[in-house]
Amino acid sequence: MAQLIAWPILLGISIIIFTGLFFIRRTFYRFIPRNLQIADLLPPVLVLNIHVLSFQTTGWSIFPFLMITWLLLLLAFVMYRGFITQSFNFRKDMLTFWRFSTLILPIVYLLFLVINLLKL
Repeated sequence: MAQLIAWPILLGISIIIFTGLFFIRRTFYRFIPRNLQIADLLPPVLVLNIHVLSFQTTGWSIFPFLMITWLLLLLAFVMYRGFITQSFNFRKDMLTFWRFSTLILPIVYLLFLVINLLKL
């Protein structure tokens, strides 16, 4: 699959999806929970984009390493919050980790995008 979709097309599809979600949120704001942000839907799409872009750039996918790193960071975060600070609120802490992922994954995506553009 990673060879079938060119990364500019996948980037365009992602932009169209998020633009559509933005307008859906603006139109149907009464039916969508207030805590749900459009950026909360970003990490799964970015993981797919990173998988495709890394495979097309380097010839192998970074997806397994990215998932292992992502889950190890989650485990470290949970251990820190649970054992060191002795306060763990599942909903609040997982939302914090998810939003942290929303900040980190675009940086990884931009890094691979720059590498791919320099490779051309």
